[in-house]
This record gives sequence, structure tokens and C-alpha cells, in this order.
Amino acid sequence: MKGYVFCSTKQGAGKTTAIAGLAQVLGREKVGYFKPLGEHLVYKKKTLWDLDGALMKELLESDFESQDLTFGFDHSKMRYMYGEDELGERLKERYEKLSASREYFFVEGAGTPEYGHSLGMDAVSQARLYGIPLVALLRGGNTSILDDASFLKDRANDEGVELMGVVVNDIHDHSRFKEEALEELLGMGIDVLGVLPHKQALTNISVSFVVERLFAKVIAGEGGLQNKISQIFVGAMAASHARRHPGWKDQNKLIITAGDRDDLIAAAVEDGAACLVITNDLVPSPTILARADLQGVPILQVPTDTYATAKKLENIDNVMSFEEKDKLEAAREIVAVSGLAERFV
Repeated sequence: MKGYVFCSTKQGAGKTTAIAGLAQVLGREKVGYFKPLGEHLVYKKKTLWDLDGALMKELLESDFESQDLTFGFDHSKMRYMYGEDELGERLKERYEKLSASREYFFVEGAGTPEYGHSLGMDAVSQARLYGIPLVALLRGGNTSILDDASFLKDRANDEGVELMGVVVNDIHDHSRFKEEALEELLGMGIDVLGVLPHKQALTNISVSFVVERLFAKVIAGEGGLQNKISQIFVGAMAASHARRHPGWKDQNKLIITAGDRDDLIAAAVEDGAACLVITNDLVPSPTILARADLQGVPILQVPTDTYATAKKLENIDNVMSFEEKDKLEAAREIVAVSGLAERFV
């Protein structure tokens, strides 16, 4: 069995995307998964799940339950339940249980390198505990990529852990990356395992995901809950002004506005939008709700004001789910075209 810990220096670098893509290219039945410290929580069936663990349970057709793929969530609870040595032993037991009979085993670290360090559950500590190498996911500008790679290499060396290499994700301009950063990384003695191209499908979120994260009430347009969102538009102007805004033409926009702006809401439903979020628990007119049902434009109702709602949306992590087949296919495609899977065989 070949085991690896996937790490990053920031949230949203693409660890789950890379693992999902690798699993599909290498063969789902050959791959196992473990995320020791859960971050993206959802409460279902009286149990806490990590959303990434829930995805991998379905994708890998695992015999284990979603909650088995994550060890814990709360620092203080784990500190209370286990001593330092006992926690390490329990983690190793779970690792061995989950990895049995799998050809490849991927451990997903937390979003940042320090998260979980006080428990010995950060990515580098996990790699040392299981005796397996690190794979770093990097995303951002070329300068940021170089800084992150250098930091992770030094951190791994300090802890006596092998950094197998880095995977650079979400690259828009491959030639520019090659010119400005690739040679620098190789000159640092850091192997570049793969360069994953930008894929718009991976950056979109679904309306149903927004409903779940905002605890919103769907008051119209339920047929459009799988619409994709790529842009957020705050509707604080008259419909005539909004229609002149360049962002209005984007059919994949989410519009945040108050429920008493009937002209703006009607225009959004008529012209096409992924969905509308109506703030302050207001409700548009019955005529508009009926039209939204016909057009398949979801209208979501939330109790918060426009500013607070916009901030919540800004802080939503883009988490992949098993139902989002377009994202899973995009993850498979970028791994396949990059040749990344061959580096693990």
C-alpha cells in the first residue's frame, strides 16, 4: 500500500479535488481515504459528518461510514478524551483499518499547515506518525506558490518528513507559470508532480449548497436548485440601472436584494439568474413567485440583512459533493490531462 498526506498552506488549494480526480483515474476500488481532523461539518442523522468525508464515502464506494473517515472535529474534546500518546495510537489504528486492502491511501490534511498542531494532527505530524510522504497542493500567484513551497519544504525537513513534491492547481496561464515559477521550484529541489489547469466548473457552487449553508427557506423555483453560481450580485439599485451593469448579463449570478424591490426581482427572474436571495425575511409578490416557479429561478428567503448575507456568502467554502457530477468529471479531467496519476503508480 502506498500512503500519502495531502497538505496545503491555505483553504481551497484543491486537496479534495486532486484526491477525487486521482481516485477516478487510478481506480476507485484501489483508493482509500482518511481526513483525521474534520473542518466542513454537517449534522445528519444525529451525527457530525465532514462534507469531504461524505463525498469520499460515496465516490470510493467505501464499506465504512462517512463519520469513520474522519477521526474528530473539536480540539478540546479530543484533548479531554485522549492523552497525547493515546491519541497517536488511536490515529494509527484508524489509519491501518481504513487502508487495509487498498493499493493507494490518501490522508487529507487541514486547510492550513498549523491547524491541529497542538494535538499532533497537523499534516506534517500526520505524515511523521504514519511514516509516509507529504504531497503539497499549491494555488495562487507565482510568488505565493514559491513562498508556500519553500515554507513547506523547510517545515517537512525540520520534522524529518519527506516532501514527495508539489501539485500546482488552478493555473490559467501554463506558459507564464513555466516561465516564472517552474524552474525556480525545480532549483529549490522541489519536484513538481503535476500542474492542474483552471476549470470553471470547479469554481462554481450550486444553489442547493447555498440553501444548506445559509439555512435559507426556498419560497419559489425549487426546480432550479441545481443551477450553478459563478458570481454574486448585490441588487441595491433600480432595475433599469442594474440591467446596465456588466455583471447583469451573467446567467450564473446570485442576486442578493430586499424583498420589497419588486422591479429588480421581476427583472432578474425575467432576464435569467441562477437564484435570488431575499433578505430581512421579506417576501416578494405572489405574481413574482409564480413567475419564478415557471422560469426555474429559485428565490431564497433569509432573516439577515443584505450586508450580513453578502459576508456569509463570501465566507462559504466551495466544497464538492457527490451529486455534483460536473465537478467530479472536471476533477478527473484535470488529473488525467496533467499526468499526475502516473506519478503515484
